[in-house]
Amino acid sequence: MKIVTLEQNCCPGFSNMPPKCAHELTGKVIKGAVAGHWSTLVWDDEGTVFGRGYNQSGELGIGQERPTHRFVPIWSLIGQFIVDVQCSIWHTVFLTRDGRVFTCGSNRFGQLSNGTYEGTDVPQQVRGVLDDKFIIGIAVGPCCTFFWSDKGQVFSCGNNYYGQLGLGDNNDRSLAEEIITLRGKVLKEIVCGELHCLAAVSGDVYVWGDNLHCQLGDFSHLEKVLVPTRVQWMSDAMRIECGQHVTLILDKEKRVHVFGEDACKTRNVLKLNDPSMTFVVSHFFVGCCSCGEASSPIVNIIQRFKELESQNLDWFGRTHYWSTSVICIAK
Repeated sequence: MKIVTLEQNCCPGFSNMPPKCAHELTGKVIKGAVAGHWSTLVWDDEGTVFGRGYNQSGELGIGQERPTHRFVPIWSLIGQFIVDVQCSIWHTVFLTRDGRVFTCGSNRFGQLSNGTYEGTDVPQQVRGVLDDKFIIGIAVGPCCTFFWSDKGQVFSCGNNYYGQLGLGDNNDRSLAEEIITLRGKVLKEIVCGELHCLAAVSGDVYVWGDNLHCQLGDFSHLEKVLVPTRVQWMSDAMRIECGQHVTLILDKEKRVHVFGEDACKTRNVLKLNDPSMTFVVSHFFVGCCSCGEASSPIVNIIQRFKELESQNLDWFGRTHYWSTSVICIAK
């Protein structure tokens, strides 16, 4: 098993790098990978996390704010057994096997949930409201963070100017608070655009946050929605994803519902094999052309995927609209 990465020309020192095998991870059994804006993190079957990238805000969690071109272990998390990582533009969230959460990086809007607006380059455990909770899922927006527990509780913190925290107001939070509207629901995932969010709940989809580009679907007369609100016409969602100001929902019939800025502020329905969309192998939403700012730097990376055809690719790491790299796991 080997890690192959592609970088786009946004990160100083990483400009348009060719496909590169991370030889420093040779012998590791990689279980997950995620691309941030200028950083990449992977974790192995022993729960150890490795990071590389620009690290301007300490988002790698390696105890310093300087770039690294090689994957290095996050020493402070050794022994914590990490099972999931979510990487935003300037901050990172780590989930442990026993349901605890650690955060690091920028905290300008309180997205680290440490009760302050001070960032950290060493992962710190999220305390307070999460102390007695077993967290099973995490998600990030550019400047906000979400956590959900095994008891059906969902919490959020960080930037809330457009109501993207789903708490019913526009106030930022430096400590996580529960989203009452989602209490008790069986949450599959939360995904975030720049200022809007989606939650997948047993086939239903809930939306909230900014709607200036009609990216929330049903609520074209509202500039923002402050609490999670169900999309009335959708009850069989299989996957959800966000671009900067665009939303995509894949239903059981393999139709892609697209709405928001890039969809001309209307709801378009496309078949999975529609030539106007770009999909990478079987990993449906990675590098989707309708996602992201001005079709996103990811599209340029996707055009270079033919360079990887001989690599015997197995799966791809999680990529957000703000990502400037793609992580490929090869057999």
